[in-house]
Amino acid sequence: MSLDNFDWSQVDSVISSHTEYLLKSQREDGGWGLQRESLLSSPQNTGEALSALLKKTDLTDEEENAIERGIRFLIDNQCQDGGWPRAKRSPSGDFQGQIIATSWAIQALFKSLGLYEKYERFDPKFKETIVDKIKKHKILY
Repeated sequence: MSLDNFDWSQVDSVISSHTEYLLKSQREDGGWGLQRESLLSSPQNTGEALSALLKKTDLTDEEENAIERGIRFLIDNQCQDGGWPRAKRSPSGDFQGQIIATSWAIQALFKSLGLYEKYERFDPKFKETIVDKIKKHKILY
């Protein structure tokens, strides 16, 4: 299937129809996990959920809050090696980053950088933290 013929006008409506589910399924720690409540929040699932929410063109206050909490989750769960683990890291921080989880986390963090110009509620200092976290993974060098 060629993307040349893809109907991009439907993207917002599809994302909007799933936004309510994403907002309801966000965990108290700000992350998202697999559907089973017994599992920990996952940087990979959090990156996926944030990437979907960040596709929206106009965010509600509730969506902005969910995004901010998700970003904080990613920032708080970065591994010492600069990557992100599949599951929430242990208090000792001894997990190593996994490539898929790291790619979703970085993608979501990059996409979130545009929020700081568009929405006043996002603190510019928080943007600096995100850039520092991305640099820690050394993808900007």
